[in-house]
This record gives sequence, structure tokens and C-alpha cells, in this order.
Amino acid sequence: MTSFETDDYSFPHEKQIVEVHEEDNIDTLLCFAHIQWESVFQRPQHLMSHAAKKWRVFYMEEPTFEETAEEPEMSVKELSKHKNLYVVQMKLPQALATNESNKRITELLARLCHDYKIENYGTWYYAPSSIHYTSALYPRVAVYDCVNPIRTRQPALIDTENELISQTDLVFVNGQTLYEAKRNWHPQVYNFPSSIEKAHFMQARIELPEPADQEEILYPRLGMYGAIDECFDVEMLRALADRRPDWQFILIGPIVDIDERTLPKAENIHYLGEKPYQELPSYISNWNMALMLVSTEKATNVHSPTRTPEYLAAFKPIVATPVADVLSPYQEMGLVSTAADVYEFEAAIEEALSYDKRKEWKKKIDDFLKTHSWDITWQQMRHLIKTHIIA
Repeated sequence: MTSFETDDYSFPHEKQIVEVHEEDNIDTLLCFAHIQWESVFQRPQHLMSHAAKKWRVFYMEEPTFEETAEEPEMSVKELSKHKNLYVVQMKLPQALATNESNKRITELLARLCHDYKIENYGTWYYAPSSIHYTSALYPRVAVYDCVNPIRTRQPALIDTENELISQTDLVFVNGQTLYEAKRNWHPQVYNFPSSIEKAHFMQARIELPEPADQEEILYPRLGMYGAIDECFDVEMLRALADRRPDWQFILIGPIVDIDERTLPKAENIHYLGEKPYQELPSYISNWNMALMLVSTEKATNVHSPTRTPEYLAAFKPIVATPVADVLSPYQEMGLVSTAADVYEFEAAIEEALSYDKRKEWKKKIDDFLKTHSWDITWQQMRHLIKTHIIA
């Protein structure tokens, strides 16, 4: 594929002459994502799936660099399950210097806007580094959805995030603690904790057919799913599995940015790998309870427990490490138990396994979930976006 000059595919610069489309005033959203669409189905996929019901959405995965790539390449794929949602992938030669690669990505973006007649659009950022190649864009509205805090060991990225925040119209954050950390950085910061597709996870309240790779695992089963990364409490899992060989620990999800050899291995620890989002209820249905093992040493105090409402929707008791956004509101409402060390974890798990009928607890969950869904979250976000679109 040949390279593309920005002059050949120029961005629309005159915001005041853009045609108004219906009541939303935009018809396209460019989402600069930090995860691949086909990875674990998370907040970005949920929100962009809802956005695609009204607008065209171009889900821009972070560019990759490959030794075999001779020229910048771009692929655009419309998803069969989500009309109006396109996944955009860009590949660049490994040898390109930073400045040159940003120029080439800018050119590819210009070509995308030309080919798909993208003129009346907004931008949505997850990856702060995207601003290095989006400066030529002139969106009608710009949103930064801050999912995770920037690690303090990444000072350059902190500066990049500050620059992004200064250029956006709206900042959404994932959880109360993160909101407190960001609320003074921008005049329009709103807290939208990760929500839930209730009907999907409520399927796990009944016994569903057992997945083949889980059916031979003994009981009781203590499960967890999501990325196994540097924030995962490896030592807690190791200690629990060692103290209680009669308990079976099931982990579902990819191993990300850590050495797999450092993970504890035992007969009662089962790494089942990454599973499609649609299959998760079948696994959860056949667990006795769920665990949330977040390392309080490696995770920041603004770590957001995104899986909590999903486990609760399945009526699975949860024992978690005392992360701030678990303590409030989940522990305060009596929905989740927390434990600080292996002895407290063992006692809390034994208590959770010892009784089954929790009518009052289940009612609290259903009352809590009445106001929590991705649909509700998106409608609230969309209202804010509409009020900030430049005419």
C-alpha cells in the first residue's frame, strides 16, 4: 500500500459550515481506543456499541509496528454484529521514527475521513498518546473517557494526558476515587463507573450448561475473570491455594504484561484462558462464588473494580481486596465482603460458602442494579455530549 499525503486527503477545518444532522448535530464518532476490539469485552466496547445505534463509529485501535511492513497500511472492517461500527487497524514499518510515524498515521486518518466522507464528527479518546497524530482533526465535540490512572512511572504519559484533557470538552471517569483525582483538572468532569449489561449476566443466576473445559473441575469453585496483569495479587492466590487445596480456583482471561512463569501453579489453580464475552455466564453460573484479587501494593488507590456489578448480577458472593471503590459503595451496602490478608480471605470465603439462601442480599442487589446499566450510562453521556457540540 502506498503512503498518503495529508494534502491529498485534507481534514474539514471550517466547523461553522458543517451541516447539522438531526438533533444530535453529528453523525460520526472517531474513538481512539487503548484496547483491541476483539480483546476482553469491556467499557469501550459496551459504550461504542451503544453509540453505533445512533452514529457511525470508527473504533481506532492503537497503531502497530511490524518489521515486515514496507509502507503504512490501514484496514477498515464493519462489524457484522454491530451495524455502523467499523474497526480500524493501522500497521506501520518498524523502522519509522516517532515523528515520522505520527505524520504517517495523520495521513492515514486523512484518507479515512476522505474515503468515508467523515465531516460532521466527534472524537472520543481512551489512549492519551493518540493526540500526537490527531492534531489536524477538528471535531465538533471531544471526549476523554478516563478508565485507568496513568502510572506514576510514566511521567511523559502524564504530561500527554494533561495536554489531552486541556483540549477536550468533556472528561468522563471510571469511579468515584478517580473522579476525586481528576475533578479539578477540567471544568466538565463526570463520574460514570463501569456499568453492566444486566440481562446478559443475570442468565448466570440459573444453572447453565457446563463449558467443556470447566466440567471436570471439582467443587467448591472460586472464580474470577478479566486480564491477569501487574495489578493481580499473585501472592494472595498462591497463599490461598496452598492453605486450601480443597478449594478450586478458576481464572478466565488473558495474561497481560507479566511473566507467565511468575504465576502460581497448583492442582487446584485452573487457568482457562480468554473466553468470548457471550460465554461468560455459562462459566460464572457454575461457580460457588467470585474473588477479586487486586494487589494493594501494585495497584493505585484509584483502581476501579469493573467486574463487581457483573458478579452481583449473577448472584455470586464476592470476597475482594479492600480497594477504595469496592469499600464504597459495595461493602458499605453489604453487597461485597473485603479481606486484607490471607487469613481474613479464608474466613470470608468460608462464611460465603457456608450459606446459600440470601433473600435480603439478593433484593439489595436487584435494587442497586435498577439504576445501573450500560444503556442508562450511555443515555446520560449522550445527553452531555449533545449539550457540548459546537454549532
